[in-house]
Amino acid sequence: MDLRLKKLRKVMNLLYIIIALITGTCYFLIIEPKLYRGRHRIILMSFAGLLPGSLLLLAWIHSCLIKGVARQMRAVEEERTMYRDCALKDALTGAYSRLYYEMKDGQGRHAFLADMYEPLTVILIDIDGFKYINDSYGHLEGDKVLQHIVHAIQENITENDRLIRYGGDEFLLVLSSCDERKSDLLMTKVDQSINDNTVKTPIGLSYGIYRLDLGENLEAAVGKADKIMYTKKRLKKK
Repeated sequence: MDLRLKKLRKVMNLLYIIIALITGTCYFLIIEPKLYRGRHRIILMSFAGLLPGSLLLLAWIHSCLIKGVARQMRAVEEERTMYRDCALKDALTGAYSRLYYEMKDGQGRHAFLADMYEPLTVILIDIDGFKYINDSYGHLEGDKVLQHIVHAIQENITENDRLIRYGGDEFLLVLSSCDERKSDLLMTKVDQSINDNTVKTPIGLSYGIYRLDLGENLEAAVGKADKIMYTKKRLKKK
């Protein structure tokens, strides 16, 4: 947007210079030699007196046009950014959306990984008995549980990490510069912090942790974390 505005300013400045040169040339070649000749002397002198004012008016119009267009361009860019942010963030929880996860760059890689540092670790998180929470306490309470869990996770991760609402009650956590030991410690802290007086029902989490090898595909890693998570979930039910 700034680049386009700079180009527009260059074009407007060039047009202003051209108009000013043409006006000045007409004055010195046509009007000025005739100022004190002939019967049109008074009219020509009046026109010559208006010339500086006309140039100043033209400069003011030129400035207003640039400022007006700049305001419009900024408003469009802000609106576009707002809609983009809305699409990339989950409205209920504030975590990143599934769309954010699925965005790819020109080489087909997950775009958000460009800002992350290896080693990467993925954690797929599922809320135990979430359907029971919705059925027993209502969907509003279920929404509070989701928000509460996201808040607990965000309190324990850094700005380089990514928390994504992967599904209804599933969350994908992609950790930057993190190994499995740190991941286990993080999830232990989250487990300890989620069961306070904020929500009516006890909350349990099942999760699978998988550390990516250098250059390993993220989707494949998420699939492995998913298997680990469901293995733990089955063991809980026995």
